Amino acid sequence: PSKDIETTRSRQAFYIRFTQSKLLPDPCGEGRIWDRVFGHYIKELHLGINIQNKDDMRYDTILGYVKDAFELFRLRNLPEPFYFDDKSSLAATVLRNIRDEENIADQRPPITPEMFAEMLKTSEVSDFLSAQCSIADLAILGRYLGPRLAEYGQKSQKRPEYHIYPSGKAVLKAWSQDDIIFYDKNNQRITPDSIRGINIP
Repeated sequence: PSKDIETTRSRQAFYIRFTQSKLLPDPCGEGRIWDRVFGHYIKELHLGINIQNKDDMRYDTILGYVKDAFELFRLRNLPEPFYFDDKSSLAATVLRNIRDEENIADQRPPITPEMFAEMLKTSEVSDFLSAQCSIADLAILGRYLGPRLAEYGQKSQKRPEYHIYPSGKAVLKAWSQDDIIFYDKNNQRITPDSIRGINIP
């Protein structure tokens, strides 16, 4: 069999094992209950319970798992467990949330190369403690980290705040000491223990 057929069969077998793990008497059936079954199935796929044990599985791949499972219903002349455009469907809502979360990065207005070059030019003629230099440093760091305002824009200085994605994933908005790692000239990680006892002027 071709690779596509093997992939479909393995995904269908995985779906059947999922229903067995939930003690369902049959992997296919009729009624709204199957919308909830697929809602839980999709959530588990996204959280890493899948053939490859892959965390944060991409939307398109999850959709492939779902459509391959739908084929089992079609082969038995059963209606689809849910419709993708049904706003009242739990499974369709979970899928949309995964898709929207995945596409958040595409919604950010980018800093153009011209804007970035102007920031660097301004910072080069400014004091290294100035706002211009700080903004340029943050822009450079942002090109590596890609932080979003929703993820780091705290409103409180007294308590940590979290950005909650539609999937339920929580991201601490404030940067912590674990978010940034420093290395010395020998490419060794600098830790509090490694600098203890060293006189820093």
